[in-house]
Amino acid sequence: MLSVGETAPSFRAQPVFGRPVDVEEHTTRYPLVICFVSSLGSPLTRQTMADLQASYAQFDVVGAQVVAVTRSALPVCQDFVPRYHVLFPVLSDPAGELYAQYQVTGHGWKSAVKALDPRSVRKAMNSIKLGVGRPERGTSQLPAEFVVAPGGGIAHARYGTAVGDTPQVEQLLAAAQEACR
Repeated sequence: MLSVGETAPSFRAQPVFGRPVDVEEHTTRYPLVICFVSSLGSPLTRQTMADLQASYAQFDVVGAQVVAVTRSALPVCQDFVPRYHVLFPVLSDPAGELYAQYQVTGHGWKSAVKALDPRSVRKAMNSIKLGVGRPERGTSQLPAEFVVAPGGGIAHARYGTAVGDTPQVEQLLAAAQEACR
């Protein structure tokens, strides 16, 4: 697993819409927040995307770019992004290449058992109000989040241990602000 202080793996990828995301290019001056989520059909992923969208202006104020990486196929992303007015880049990675670069592991029976924890179940039930998409591969993908500081070092890294470990947007924002100093 990657940890704070290590150099972030570099990649250049085309988001669903917009200009390519280039880690090295972007982090020459500003922090980059990368959130690895499961498929866009998952209510928990939809909650994460809504939380990131609601805080997007705050990230913009500190100069941080937010990027979401999903296991959903490109056609699913091309439908989701405009439908939910997602302002930040969304990268479709159904093969899991970026997940592998950032050492974001898959899923397993331990994750499924942790998902049955009452807090996770409650979170999932609350997230259902945002809708449930068509089931697809990658729904049980574990989440992870990173803040890459200017210069390319990892300023914040958190790997989820269960599918219900959604990113804490306040922590990401604080880490992005700290990375700007």
